[in-house]
Amino acid sequence: MIKDTFFSLPRFVNLCRKEVVENWRSNVLRMILIFGVITIAFLWNGYFEYRHVDSEYFINRYTDYDSVWRFVLPSFFFFLFGFGCLSASFTMEKMKNKTGRLSTLMTPATPFENFFF
Repeated sequence: MIKDTFFSLPRFVNLCRKEVVENWRSNVLRMILIFGVITIAFLWNGYFEYRHVDSEYFINRYTDYDSVWRFVLPSFFFFLFGFGCLSASFTMEKMKNKTGRLSTLMTPATPFENFFF
């Protein structure tokens, strides 16, 4: 473990590069999953909010505010929190077996750099 310094930018960049190169496939698949779930939820809400084709009904209902924001804003924060917890859980996935733990602990980076990543 490195104790002489707290944070070194070149070492942190090397740590980020290592993690991205080793796990790029799973990271891309997880981003696609997150984008897909959010897209389906927002399209589903948009379909049920705007399914009326009567223009007079639409003008009378949506002149003051757009009611889709009652769903979009809270669900955005819910998805942000939920997928943030999920991605933090996936970050520690390599710590499940002995070789993964050894690899993580033997990486030449400070604990703060590992945590900050």
